[in-house]
Amino acid sequence: MTDNRIQELEAALLAARADTEVAVALALEEAAKALDERGQQEQVNFGLDRCTQNFYRARNIVRAIAPASGVAKLEALRAERDEWKRLAVAGEITARHMNIVEAERAAANARETALRKSVEALCAVLDRNDKKGPIPDVEMMFCWLAAQGVRIAFRSDGLSYTQNGKTT
Repeated sequence: MTDNRIQELEAALLAARADTEVAVALALEEAAKALDERGQQEQVNFGLDRCTQNFYRARNIVRAIAPASGVAKLEALRAERDEWKRLAVAGEITARHMNIVEAERAAANARETALRKSVEALCAVLDRNDKKGPIPDVEMMFCWLAAQGVRIAFRSDGLSYTQNGKTT
C-alpha cells in the first residue's frame, strides 16, 4: 500500500518538475525576448555601443540557462497547439464545404422532384389512354400541358433536349 503511494507521489513530483521546467523555460524565454527588444531599442537610439551589446549578451546568457527539457516540452506544447488550431481551421472549412454540398444537393433534389412530377403527369395522361386509336381532344390537351411541364422542368434545370433534330 505504501509502495503504491510512494510511486504515485514520485510520479506527481516528476510531473510537477516537468511543469516547473516548462514554466521556467517560458519565463526565461520571455525575459530573453524583453532583453532582445531592449537591446534593439538601445541600438536604434545609441548605436551598437557597449551598453547595447550587454543587453544582447544578457539575452544569450538567459537563453543558455533555460532547462533543455523545459524548452523541448514547451516546443512540443506549442506544436500541439498549432496542430489543434490547424485542425480547427480545417474543420471550419470542411463544415463550410459540407454546407455548400448540402445546398447543392437540396437544389438538385428540388429540380429532380419538379421534373419527376411533370413526367408523372405525362405518364398519367398516357396511361389513361392506353388503348389503340385516337386520343380524345381533352386528353390531348392534358398531354400537351404535361409535356409543357416537362419542357419547363428541363429548361429550368439547364438541360438540353432535341426538338425537330435541333438541340435546345
